Amino acid sequence: MSSSYGLTYTGTIQGSREEMEKLPAVVRELAKKQATGLYNVDDYKESAEELASCAKQALESGGSLTFSFELYEDDSTHGIPENLLNCLDQALPGLAIFLYGSGGDIDGYPFYPTSYVSPPGKSALKLEMSSPFSRREDWGTCPFQNCQELTCLRFPDPYQKRWAIAAGDFKGCVNLTDIILPSSVTKIAKTAFKDCKSLTIHAKPESFAAAFAQERSIPLKLLN
Repeated sequence: MSSSYGLTYTGTIQGSREEMEKLPAVVRELAKKQATGLYNVDDYKESAEELASCAKQALESGGSLTFSFELYEDDSTHGIPENLLNCLDQALPGLAIFLYGSGGDIDGYPFYPTSYVSPPGKSALKLEMSSPFSRREDWGTCPFQNCQELTCLRFPDPYQKRWAIAAGDFKGCVNLTDIILPSSVTKIAKTAFKDCKSLTIHAKPESFAAAFAQERSIPLKLLN
C-alpha cells in the first residue's frame, strides 16, 4: 500500500556530556512507554535507536557534543518522530534541539519547510502545535535570541531549502563560540550575531556565510 504523504525531519541536537550519556537510555525508555496502541512498536524503536546511535557516536568522537539526525514519517509511522522528539525535549530540557521538517503529499503538493527551535532549558519544541502541514513559510528562521547557554550550533543542510538568519536571531548569545553554516544559508542580517563577541563561523569556501564572515570581520574556518 502506497503512502499518502512523506515527511522528513532533519535536525541537530547539542548537549552536555552528561545529557548525551543519558540520551540513549532515555529514548529507549520512551520507546517502551510510548510504543503502545497508537504507535507501531518496531517503528518507534527504530527512530529511538537512530537518536541513541547518533549520541553514542558524538560521545566517542571526542569533539563537539553535537549530532545531526534524520527521521522519516509516512502513513505507517505517522506521529512517531513528533512524539519521540517532544518527549525527549521534555525529559532532557538541557538539550538544544534545532529541527526542520519538509515533505509532500501523494499529489505532489509540498509541505513548505518549517523550522523548530528548543533552546537549552526551555523544552519548547511542541511539534504538535505547529507542523509543516499547517504552516506555509518560504524561509526558515532560528530564534535563539538571548540564549546564554548556547555555545555551538550546526545548521542542518536540508534539500531544496534556503535558510535566512534574521536580525537579532542570536542577539544576546554571549557564549556562542562556533556556528556551522551550510551553503543553503543565503541571507544573514548584519545584526544577526549582535553580542556574539567570541564567535567563529564555519562555512564552505565561496558560500554566502563565508563571504558574510569576511565582510563583517568575524573569524572564519573553512569547511571541506
